[in-house]
Amino acid sequence: MKLTSDEVRTILENFRGTTQSDKWIDHCICVGDTAGSVTNDPSHPITINSNTITDLSEIMPTETYMITPAYDSAGYINTLNIDKIM
Repeated sequence: MKLTSDEVRTILENFRGTTQSDKWIDHCICVGDTAGSVTNDPSHPITINSNTITDLSEIMPTETYMITPAYDSAGYINTLNIDKIM
């Protein structure tokens, strides 16, 4: 599955107010905005994988997830593995 920046922002915003501090949400959005301005190159798509969820709508703000990036040879993130910690 592939995400748009709007989908990622929506996922992050769904967690706002459910953590001790929303600073990490602000940080993630800032990093994403910066990355989007650095490269708007469709030759660097990101694929999302998961062993525990089948659709991004299953991500719940009350659950804990481990997000592991993988990088291509140029150093761009090309895969994110998102797994719910049971």
